[in-house]
Amino acid sequence: IMARPRSLIPASLVLLVLLIVLVPWKSTTTLPAVMHAARHQVVFASAPSFIVSVSAAEGQAVRAGDILAVLESPDLEANLRMARHELKKLETLRSRGQANPALLADPSLSEEAIEKARMKMIALEEQKERLRIKAPFDAVVRDRNIEAGAGRYISVTEPLFTLIDPAATEITAYADEGTREKISLGGAAAFFSDDRYVENAGLRIEFISQAGGSALAWP
Repeated sequence: IMARPRSLIPASLVLLVLLIVLVPWKSTTTLPAVMHAARHQVVFASAPSFIVSVSAAEGQAVRAGDILAVLESPDLEANLRMARHELKKLETLRSRGQANPALLADPSLSEEAIEKARMKMIALEEQKERLRIKAPFDAVVRDRNIEAGAGRYISVTEPLFTLIDPAATEITAYADEGTREKISLGGAAAFFSDDRYVENAGLRIEFISQAGGSALAWP
């Protein structure tokens, strides 16, 4: 039985309407994401040292400039004593050279040599000062190294603790190659946390960069 052409028109209209209703104009992309501190710093010793004291405690809120730990490096102290002695010796000989032109002719007593010795001493003093570890910003102490007690030796590769700024947070998501082209700078986004105490947030994409892997790990 052949249907008249006009009997097919209503069916075509219904199909078109159904397609318009069922297919969204804009698609949604779901990505794994993590909320983390926008500013954090893992703290290490600036030189191989012995721990004198650590006042920072796990979970403690600290202010910028607070002293969190005091370290001591015997090697650094020895080098600093030698640098101070060398500078003093050069300055003394240079002063004597005012009455002895032969001394002033010695290149090791030139103004350049004395300035070099002075800068070496200053650099060592600054390194020693960095062994008095201070908070660089208002933060909360996390991942406190429980083995870092007074009298213990600590290397420059062993962390003491991590400082996290609780006032600034970021949300980082991982997009694979298949979804990368679906997102763009300035695009709207939303974050839905697994933690029921964290409110869902409306966001905007501010930065896109290449990732070396798919792991999302932040303090």
